[in-house]
Formats: sequence, C-alpha cells, structure tokens
Amino acid sequence: MRLSYLWLVAALSLGSCARQQPAPSAAQQLGSVIATIGERPVHRAEFVRYLRQRFSDFSEEASQNPLEHQLLEEFLEEQLLLVDAERAGIQLTSEEKQSARAQAQEHPQSSDETVQVAEQQWRLQKYLRQVVLQDLSVSAAEIQEHFQRHENEFRAGEMVHVKEILLNSESQARSVMLLLKRANNGNFAELARLYSLAPTARLGGELGYFERGQLPEEFERVIFRLKPGQLSSVVRSKYGFHIFLVEERIRAHQQKFYEVEDVIRQRLLAEREKQLVGEKLNQLRLEFPILIKENRT
Repeated sequence: MRLSYLWLVAALSLGSCARQQPAPSAAQQLGSVIATIGERPVHRAEFVRYLRQRFSDFSEEASQNPLEHQLLEEFLEEQLLLVDAERAGIQLTSEEKQSARAQAQEHPQSSDETVQVAEQQWRLQKYLRQVVLQDLSVSAAEIQEHFQRHENEFRAGEMVHVKEILLNSESQARSVMLLLKRANNGNFAELARLYSLAPTARLGGELGYFERGQLPEEFERVIFRLKPGQLSSVVRSKYGFHIFLVEERIRAHQQKFYEVEDVIRQRLLAEREKQLVGEKLNQLRLEFPILIKENRT
C-alpha cells in the first residue's frame, strides 16, 4: 500500500513538473534566423518547409549540401516577391485556396506545412500575373523579326507520321496483321479502336510526328525503314506486341514562318517574363535589402 502511495506521489510530481515546463515560443518553433529581407527575419523552418515542398524525399541532413545556397537564394527571391504581393494587397479567393489545398494534398508527404507553401505559391503566381506580368505581350512584328534574324536555327529533321496497335500476344498481333492486309491497311484506325491496348486506341492508334531520337531505339529502327502506307512487322517490347503504320514521311527541310510562329512566340514571352521579373527583383532589393547570415544552422 505504501509503495502504491509513493508511486502516486511521484507520478503527480512528474506531471506537475511537465506542466510547469513552458511551451516552445513561436520564435523557437521557427528556429534560427538565416536571413533578413529589409527588417523582416527569415527563419530556417520557413526554408525547410520550402524544401519539403520542392523535394518529396527531403531530409534535414540533405539540406546541408553545396546546392543549399542556390536554393536559399531562390527561396529568398520568392519571399521578396511575396513581400511586395502583401503590399499590393494580393490575396487568394476561397476557391483559389481550395485549389491550392487540393494540390498540396497530392504531395507524397502532405501536411499543414505543404498546404501553407502551396498557398504561398498560388499567391506568388497571382501576384506575378496581376502586377509584374500584366503587360506581358509579344507583337507579330517582333515574332517576324526574330524569325528573320534566326532563320537558320529553324530547320526540321526528317519526320515520320506514325500510328500503332498494341496487343497482348503475338498470336493476336498476327491475326490483326492479316485483317489489316486484307483491307490494304484501310481499316487500321478501326482495328486500333477495337483491339489496341494503348492509350492511343480511342484516337485510332494516332501516335503523332517524330524525328529521329524521339522514339525508343527498338521502335525507331523499324519505323524509319518504312515507306508511307507501309506496315511494320510485329515488334515486341515490355509493353506487348506492336504493329506500326507510317502514314507519311516528311523530309528534313528549312521551316517556314507559319511552322515556327508559336514556338517563337513562346520563346520571346519566356525571355520577356524573365526580364520583367528580374527588373522587379532588382527594384525590390533596393527597397528591402537581403542579408544572408553566415551561420545558418
């Protein structure tokens, strides 16, 4: 009985001691200050959250590597832009928050932290669209001028237009080959929809246009030997048994403006976007200088 009494007193004393220990403050939970943006401190825990969102296999030990400084600079640039987003009054709507939350839940290690980082990323993208890149555009004249200056860069290699039927056995593949030959390949799309196991089945076996080097080597060896309208033999792979049809071959040629107009537009838009974001960052660095601490552990 006395032993039970002493155990109860000890347990109560331990419980009392545990209750008397103060909970970690918000600053302690955030960890050490690793940088400042203007007067705003940036804590290690914020950087760790960012890394966990970027890398699903992130560990605390892995953050101590030669790339850490580069990743930290990228993180601080995002934080600097978010400072200006706050100043500009950029907030997410309830629908946007739900979308960000749904995106975070797809992360292999989804948590409140990943939700918080996802919402930050959505705010950042909204800020870039509405503030930094609101006047982003490229004129038709600029696209034409770029094409004329760099015309020699736009040369297409030889291409083949390919369709496929994928089957799960060689005997089935040979049966389908017989059906194709009887119809002189005119029923290829129909048979692809009926029998093919590939995702392209619903498209009648349509694979698309390919240059050399874009297809698996075992496919390329067969396909680039075929003439337009010609069937391949049955080709075995880890996916099953394939029958390929080359619809047309396009020779290597100097590309016309209409072939590359969209490519040039996207290239120029990407260059202009990088320029505008860089100019905004330079402006913000003058207002809110970034200082990275030497000891960041």
